[in-house]
Amino acid sequence: MAIKLEIHATDPEVISLVQRYWAMNEECKPVENVSAMLPFREILKPHALAAYIRTQCTAFDENQNCSVCGCELSITSRSEVKRFKQHPLWPCSACKAELDEARRVAEAEAEADLQRRVAKHAERITALTTNYSALPDDLAFILLALRGAISPSLFGGRFTFHDCRALSPLYSEMFITRLYKAGVISDDPRATGSSAYFVNANGLNYYREKARFFLVPDELLGGGEEAFNELVVRTYTNKQSLLALWYDYTMADCMAYLHNQLEEYRQVFPLHKTEEIKSAIYTALKYYSTRDVWSMLWRVVQTVSSNSNYKYSNREKSAGTIATKLRLQFEKARNEKTDLGVWNRLKSLPAGALGQVFYELYGIDETTDASVIIKKLSDENPIERDETEASIDAQVKELMACALANGSGAAAIYDFAELVRNGASTSEAVEQITEIYAVKCADEVSTCSENES
Repeated sequence: MAIKLEIHATDPEVISLVQRYWAMNEECKPVENVSAMLPFREILKPHALAAYIRTQCTAFDENQNCSVCGCELSITSRSEVKRFKQHPLWPCSACKAELDEARRVAEAEAEADLQRRVAKHAERITALTTNYSALPDDLAFILLALRGAISPSLFGGRFTFHDCRALSPLYSEMFITRLYKAGVISDDPRATGSSAYFVNANGLNYYREKARFFLVPDELLGGGEEAFNELVVRTYTNKQSLLALWYDYTMADCMAYLHNQLEEYRQVFPLHKTEEIKSAIYTALKYYSTRDVWSMLWRVVQTVSSNSNYKYSNREKSAGTIATKLRLQFEKARNEKTDLGVWNRLKSLPAGALGQVFYELYGIDETTDASVIIKKLSDENPIERDETEASIDAQVKELMACALANGSGAAAIYDFAELVRNGASTSEAVEQITEIYAVKCADEVSTCSENES
């Protein structure tokens, strides 16, 4: 018998009843039905008899053991009896009580530790300052756009990630995180309390949806409009960082368009392919305007939507090819000079504050050609034309002489134009092309000399 009884009753009739109730055969099934034991004194119903017996004894199943101490587990119903030995899955009541108490103590200690950390963090942020004039150009640019996105909350107020969604069409938190990591904005536990925080192996962290942030004041000018004017009047000298910021912004713009079109055509976005799609978009943006990339994405979504209806495909499989199809569209457009048409911004996807600042300061937007953007966001300071001509005159003569000598004049001009289109300055392009064709010229001369000998 797999049942061990601990009988609390002293009445012989009750003891006999308990033993009859819990009697099991070799297959661990009840020997008697409950109806055969009724009536018993004033008890007439089966459920009432089962409840009464539970008050008169404690039954233990020897085939079920505590996962902590190994003792037999108590059961309250005959249907809980197991015929064979079971793998321990849960603790007995005594061990469970100890575990619950240990858990309660641990949670109390963790909560106390969290409160201490949050209080210390709150004390630390009151002394935070930064230097707006020393901010890198890309961060100053983002901060300038942030004012347009959440003003007047930026000055003296508190804001959330969600409040900043007007910064860009998508991934606004990506830009806010940059400001946070640079110490330009900070989370404020005084505005949320400890409920917005948790502790893990990396220390104190905040819940993204609960945290509230504030603008860290300038060390000299404070955190008001006066300090912000330093950003408005500053000259941006690190154009390369602004070019990288532009690509990040337009990538987010294109991803927002892609999400919109996938939803429009009832397709799914492949989360596991996110980085691959971003990479394909970055590549396309180096050569095409944002609206041209929209055109490519529209064509990709059309193909994906059509392919999802094939017999051996589905929406998930088809969506997984978005990055590959975008690269194919890009290569086709470059090789075949495809007319991508004129695409206008969707009304449901505004450019965002970051896009507005780019337009106000540099006159670029989704319609601007990639070559123009590279030219406007160039690191080099403009110099007079005669100075440029003087600095490259000798190299140009060498380049043309070598290129014409081996019949590569047209190729040299084409390669030069490609380098300039891809962001190289005139001087850099001439220097690189001269080196290439000087080597070709030298090889040609060497070959001729060998043939003459």
